[in-house]
Amino acid sequence: MLGHSRPRAASLACICLSILMVSQNAFGESPNPSLQSLQTQIDALQNKVSSLQNALNKLCGDNVNCNQPTTNMNLELVKQTFHHSAASVRTESVACPAGKKVLYVTGSAYVTYPGKYVPVLYAIPKNDRSGGEVAAGEPTGASTLDLTVYLLCANV
Repeated sequence: MLGHSRPRAASLACICLSILMVSQNAFGESPNPSLQSLQTQIDALQNKVSSLQNALNKLCGDNVNCNQPTTNMNLELVKQTFHHSAASVRTESVACPAGKKVLYVTGSAYVTYPGKYVPVLYAIPKNDRSGGEVAAGEPTGASTLDLTVYLLCANV
């Protein structure tokens, strides 16, 4: 039985690594990404998450050699946008749905004046992995800030 679990663990590790690589690429900073481009990237990530979930289900199915977390991972992408007037540096927290833990946290921040994306200062999971926290902003007098938090959550 131990010999059977090692290939499955390696496969699970490869799938989880793929999730992280895809999410980093999908939400990577670019000089002036359009909102349409960002939405396209989000949609692509959601499709990839579905594909990876299907791969996990095919890998384990009802096989008795699979461990329980692998068979019921149930991945979900959570997105929440916060709108702030009189923008400055802001921090926002978002929780995963009940019973799920965060696997990956990222975010984006857009200021309306001068109309640009600004760097995210940090994107970290909460200590208990129930969600994540993102900080970003423009301390130079931007009029508004749209801070979007993205979480990849799973039953792990």
